[in-house]
Amino acid sequence: MVFDNDFALRKIENANSTISSLNFNQSYLEAYPSLLISCEILVKALGQNSILPIAHIVYGWMPTILKNISRLDTQKGLIFTATGVTDFKEALRLVEQIDAPAINNSWVGLSKVLHFLKPTVFPIWDSNIALLFKTRLVNNKAAFINFLKFTHQNRDNHNVILLREFYQEATTVEISNIRAIELLMFEIGKEEKAVNKILKRTE
Repeated sequence: MVFDNDFALRKIENANSTISSLNFNQSYLEAYPSLLISCEILVKALGQNSILPIAHIVYGWMPTILKNISRLDTQKGLIFTATGVTDFKEALRLVEQIDAPAINNSWVGLSKVLHFLKPTVFPIWDSNIALLFKTRLVNNKAAFINFLKFTHQNRDNHNVILLREFYQEATTVEISNIRAIELLMFEIGKEEKAVNKILKRTE
Protein backbone atom coordinates (compact mmCIF):
# COMPACT_ATOMS: atom_id res chain seq x y z
CA MET A 1 0.00 0.00 0.00
CA VAL A 2 1.33 3.42 -0.98
CA PHE A 3 0.39 6.60 0.89
CA ASP A 4 1.63 9.94 -0.41
CA ASN A 5 2.98 11.40 2.83
CA ASP A 6 5.06 13.96 0.92
CA PHE A 7 1.91 15.41 -0.67
CA ALA A 8 0.21 15.58 2.73
CA LEU A 9 3.20 17.40 4.24
CA ARG A 10 3.33 19.89 1.34
CA LYS A 11 -0.33 20.67 1.92
CA ILE A 12 0.37 21.38 5.59
CA GLU A 13 3.38 23.53 4.70
CA ASN A 14 1.22 25.64 2.37
CA ALA A 15 -1.86 25.89 4.59
CA ASN A 16 -1.59 29.53 5.66
CA SER A 17 -4.79 30.56 3.89
CA THR A 18 -6.66 27.58 5.39
CA ILE A 19 -5.56 28.58 8.88
CA SER A 20 -6.35 32.28 8.48
CA SER A 21 -9.82 31.57 7.09
CA LEU A 22 -10.83 28.85 9.57
CA ASN A 23 -14.27 29.49 11.09
CA PHE A 24 -14.08 28.62 14.78
CA ASN A 25 -17.84 29.11 15.19
CA GLN A 26 -18.67 25.83 13.47
CA SER A 27 -20.80 23.71 15.79
CA TYR A 28 -18.50 20.69 15.71
CA LEU A 29 -15.60 22.88 16.88
CA GLU A 30 -17.69 24.63 19.53
CA ALA A 31 -18.83 21.26 20.92
CA TYR A 32 -15.34 19.72 21.06
CA PRO A 33 -14.19 21.02 24.50
CA SER A 34 -17.46 19.96 26.15
CA LEU A 35 -17.19 16.51 24.61
CA LEU A 36 -13.66 16.15 25.98
CA ILE A 37 -14.85 17.04 29.49
CA SER A 38 -17.84 14.68 29.21
CA CYS A 39 -15.61 11.79 28.15
CA GLU A 40 -13.18 12.46 31.02
CA ILE A 41 -16.08 12.30 33.49
CA LEU A 42 -17.34 9.03 32.00
CA VAL A 43 -13.87 7.46 32.12
CA LYS A 44 -13.47 8.35 35.80
CA ALA A 45 -16.98 7.17 36.71
CA LEU A 46 -17.27 3.99 34.65
CA GLY A 47 -13.78 2.80 33.74
CA GLN A 48 -13.79 0.47 30.73
CA ASN A 49 -17.60 0.50 30.75
CA SER A 50 -17.34 4.11 29.56
CA ILE A 51 -16.40 2.94 26.05
CA LEU A 52 -20.01 2.36 24.93
CA PRO A 53 -21.39 5.76 26.05
CA ILE A 54 -18.30 7.48 24.64
CA ALA A 55 -18.92 5.71 21.33
CA HIS A 56 -22.48 7.06 21.33
CA ILE A 57 -21.17 10.57 22.08
CA VAL A 58 -18.70 10.27 19.20
CA TYR A 59 -21.38 9.13 16.78
CA GLY A 60 -23.61 11.98 17.88
CA TRP A 61 -20.74 14.21 16.74
CA MET A 62 -20.55 12.38 13.39
CA PRO A 63 -23.01 12.26 10.48
CA THR A 64 -23.42 8.52 11.09
CA ILE A 65 -25.40 6.29 13.45
CA LEU A 66 -23.74 3.78 15.79
CA LYS A 67 -25.15 0.40 14.79
CA ASN A 68 -22.56 -2.34 15.25
CA ILE A 69 -20.94 -3.01 18.64
CA SER A 70 -20.97 -6.80 18.45
CA ARG A 71 -17.27 -7.13 19.40
CA LEU A 72 -17.27 -4.41 22.05
CA ASP A 73 -17.38 -6.76 25.05
CA THR A 74 -14.17 -8.44 23.93
CA GLN A 75 -12.41 -5.21 22.89
CA LYS A 76 -13.46 -2.61 25.45
CA GLY A 77 -10.70 -3.55 27.87
CA LEU A 78 -8.06 -3.12 25.19
CA ILE A 79 -9.58 0.11 23.89
CA PHE A 80 -9.72 1.48 27.44
CA THR A 81 -5.96 1.06 27.80
CA ALA A 82 -5.71 4.08 25.47
CA THR A 83 -6.23 6.21 28.59
CA GLY A 84 -2.77 5.18 29.77
CA VAL A 85 -0.95 5.54 26.46
CA THR A 86 1.71 8.26 26.50
CA ASP A 87 3.52 8.14 23.14
CA PHE A 88 3.47 6.89 19.56
CA LYS A 89 5.11 3.53 20.30
CA GLU A 90 2.49 2.68 22.90
CA ALA A 91 -0.30 3.89 20.61
CA LEU A 92 1.01 1.78 17.74
CA ARG A 93 1.26 -1.27 19.99
CA LEU A 94 -2.39 -0.85 20.98
CA VAL A 95 -3.68 -0.33 17.43
CA GLU A 96 -1.70 -3.29 16.08
CA GLN A 97 -3.65 -5.58 18.42
CA ILE A 98 -6.96 -4.66 16.75
CA ASP A 99 -7.83 -6.45 13.52
CA ALA A 100 -11.46 -5.35 13.19
CA PRO A 101 -12.69 -2.32 15.17
CA ALA A 102 -15.52 -2.93 17.62
CA ILE A 103 -16.94 0.56 17.03
CA ASN A 104 -19.24 0.19 14.01
CA ASN A 105 -16.54 -1.95 12.37
CA SER A 106 -15.00 1.42 11.48
CA TRP A 107 -11.47 2.76 11.80
CA VAL A 108 -12.93 6.26 11.61
CA GLY A 109 -15.25 5.60 14.53
CA LEU A 110 -12.54 3.84 16.54
CA SER A 111 -10.10 6.70 15.94
CA LYS A 112 -12.60 9.15 17.40
CA VAL A 113 -13.17 7.03 20.51
CA LEU A 114 -9.40 6.66 20.98
CA HIS A 115 -8.98 10.40 20.54
CA PHE A 116 -11.50 11.26 23.23
CA LEU A 117 -9.81 8.76 25.54
CA LYS A 118 -6.36 10.29 24.91
CA PRO A 119 -6.46 13.47 22.75
CA THR A 120 -2.73 14.11 23.12
CA VAL A 121 -1.81 10.84 21.40
CA PHE A 122 -4.56 9.60 19.05
CA PRO A 123 -5.62 11.69 16.02
CA ILE A 124 -9.06 11.50 14.38
CA TRP A 125 -9.05 9.81 10.97
CA ASP A 126 -11.61 10.32 8.19
CA SER A 127 -12.16 10.44 4.43
CA ASN A 128 -11.24 14.13 4.11
CA ILE A 129 -7.82 13.45 5.59
CA ALA A 130 -7.37 10.34 3.43
CA LEU A 131 -7.47 12.62 0.37
CA LEU A 132 -4.19 14.21 1.48
CA PHE A 133 -2.49 10.83 1.29
CA LYS A 134 -4.03 10.27 -2.17
CA THR A 135 -5.77 7.11 -1.02
CA ARG A 136 -9.32 5.83 -1.06
CA LEU A 137 -8.50 3.45 1.76
CA VAL A 138 -10.42 4.91 4.68
CA ASN A 139 -11.77 1.96 6.64
CA ASN A 140 -8.32 0.41 6.64
CA LYS A 141 -5.89 -0.42 9.44
CA ALA A 142 -2.72 0.29 7.46
CA ALA A 143 -4.04 3.69 6.39
CA PHE A 144 -4.84 4.64 9.97
CA ILE A 145 -1.44 3.47 11.22
CA ASN A 146 0.29 5.50 8.50
CA PHE A 147 -1.74 8.56 9.57
CA LEU A 148 -0.98 7.95 13.24
CA LYS A 149 2.75 7.83 12.49
CA PHE A 150 2.55 10.88 10.20
CA THR A 151 0.84 13.04 12.82
CA HIS A 152 3.43 12.21 15.46
CA GLN A 153 6.29 12.89 13.06
CA ASN A 154 4.88 16.28 12.04
CA ARG A 155 3.01 17.49 15.12
CA ASP A 156 5.56 20.27 15.71
CA ASN A 157 5.31 21.68 12.18
CA HIS A 158 5.19 25.48 12.23
CA ASN A 159 1.69 25.59 10.71
CA VAL A 160 0.41 23.09 13.26
CA ILE A 161 1.71 25.34 16.03
CA LEU A 162 0.18 28.35 14.27
CA LEU A 163 -3.25 26.72 14.07
CA ARG A 164 -3.03 25.70 17.71
CA GLU A 165 -2.28 29.31 18.67
CA PHE A 166 -5.12 30.64 16.46
CA TYR A 167 -7.49 28.12 18.02
CA GLN A 168 -6.60 29.12 21.57
CA GLU A 169 -6.84 32.83 20.75
CA ALA A 170 -10.26 32.41 19.13
CA THR A 171 -11.80 30.03 21.66
CA THR A 172 -9.66 30.32 24.84
CA VAL A 173 -9.40 26.52 24.66
CA GLU A 174 -5.99 24.85 24.48
CA ILE A 175 -5.77 21.81 22.19
CA SER A 176 -3.02 19.24 21.75
CA ASN A 177 -0.64 19.32 18.80
CA ILE A 178 -2.14 16.00 17.70
CA ARG A 179 -5.61 17.56 17.62
CA ALA A 180 -4.19 20.61 15.84
CA ILE A 181 -2.50 18.67 13.02
CA GLU A 182 -5.56 16.46 12.53
CA LEU A 183 -7.89 19.47 12.45
CA LEU A 184 -5.65 21.26 9.96
CA MET A 185 -5.56 18.20 7.70
CA PHE A 186 -9.33 17.80 7.99
CA GLU A 187 -9.89 21.40 6.87
CA ILE A 188 -7.40 21.07 3.99
CA GLY A 189 -9.09 17.82 2.98
CA LYS A 190 -12.49 19.53 2.88
CA GLU A 191 -11.03 22.13 0.53
CA GLU A 192 -9.52 19.40 -1.65
CA LYS A 193 -12.87 17.62 -1.82
CA ALA A 194 -14.64 20.84 -2.87
CA VAL A 195 -12.06 21.47 -5.61
CA ASN A 196 -12.38 17.90 -6.88
CA LYS A 197 -16.16 18.28 -7.15
CA ILE A 198 -15.76 21.44 -9.23
CA LEU A 199 -13.19 19.75 -11.50
CA LYS A 200 -15.54 16.80 -12.08
CA ARG A 201 -18.31 19.18 -13.16
CA THR A 202 -16.05 20.78 -15.74
CA GLU A 203 -14.82 17.51 -17.28
